[in-house]
Amino acid sequence: MRSAAPPSTSVNDVERQSGGSTMAVVTRAAHRSGRAAPRRAGLALLAGAALVVSGCSKQKQNIFKGEGSSSRTINRLQTPVFWAAAAVGVVVLVAVVFVVVRYREKPDAPIPVQAHGRFGVEIGLTSVSAVILAVIAVPTWITVMNLARPVKDPAVTVTVIGQQWWWEFDYQNVLDDNGHPLVTSGELVIPAGKPVQLSITSRDVIHSFWIPALNGKK
Repeated sequence: MRSAAPPSTSVNDVERQSGGSTMAVVTRAAHRSGRAAPRRAGLALLAGAALVVSGCSKQKQNIFKGEGSSSRTINRLQTPVFWAAAAVGVVVLVAVVFVVVRYREKPDAPIPVQAHGRFGVEIGLTSVSAVILAVIAVPTWITVMNLARPVKDPAVTVTVIGQQWWWEFDYQNVLDDNGHPLVTSGELVIPAGKPVQLSITSRDVIHSFWIPALNGKK
């Protein structure tokens, strides 16, 4: 009786004991694995290309280029906040990189003295963060309250209805050539330079309606 191969037996040893049958199994498994890898890479490449193409459009959406009074109000708030956040992010990133490089563990280095932090530094950093949040919170609250006010004397009122995969626009008090209420889909037509009231609702799930050049997301 031939004993079983030990767990540490190499592939070549098993081949000699089994007369080459194991070689065939290993070869087929490797062949299948070799075919699966390019297939997965191709699917990943296709998914990435689809994601990139989905963002291509002749109509560029730019949150920093307001064309309406509401979007310009938002832009006056978000632009300084954006640059302030960017500055804080750069400072934090530089500090993290400096600490990682400067105080990285070295071979044969003794265990550093264990400390519980510095109370003054902690209070200072917390105070600075609180001041930054307060400076941002006050104008944000004022802007939100101003944007929440109803439109006075709108030139047109449109009911925006979210559907699955498309938008329906019902124009109030606007009739088409046949005398029926005007309804469009996928394209909103409004007068330029005049206030417009949008009433947003949905027939199925929760939808977010957003025209970056005119107002914030609703």
